[in-house]
Amino acid sequence: MVDLRPGEAVVKEGNVVRQNPQGPRPGVLTLTNHRLIFEVHLPQGPGGPVVRRTIDAPLGRIQNVAALDGSRLQVQLPMQVGVFESPEAAEWVRVITEARSHAPPGGGMPGGPRGPGGPGGPGAAGRPGGLFGQYGPRGQGGPGPGRGPGAAPPPPRPCAYCGRMNEPAATKCAGCSAPLPAG
Repeated sequence: MVDLRPGEAVVKEGNVVRQNPQGPRPGVLTLTNHRLIFEVHLPQGPGGPVVRRTIDAPLGRIQNVAALDGSRLQVQLPMQVGVFESPEAAEWVRVITEARSHAPPGGGMPGGPRGPGGPGGPGAAGRPGGLFGQYGPRGQGGPGPGRGPGAAPPPPRPCAYCGRMNEPAATKCAGCSAPLPAG
């Protein structure tokens, strides 16, 4: 069960199977009026069942949703694409699209995804790079240290714990808060 934040309500929740290179991962996809969350249920660990949240995205960060082949839902985020097996893929597209159209400004959460003053919150547009930091929406931005014309932007950084791709300058994973190695 997803912990809801103030003003947040579940719109749709269902069992799905996320397709990824490591193999299919059964879990629960939850859509709230502010976020899309996927929690994968892993086999029993030494301390009991393991639930890992691999997607926790404010609705404003969802770039595209589509139903593929009638039973696969594709969700495109800035740093990852999730593909989920679900017989309700078309319904998921409909409710996600509708929820996005009614989501609060600032990335889908009141005050942005990290609360007031966080990314997407008040003052975000006044920071270098606006809502996306110095690297822009897809890691592209103005020149920085070692970045001149034609230089490739720094690559996203994967989390060793949950596999989520993170902004190049991040020090902890945006998905699970695990520390990222310096580099």
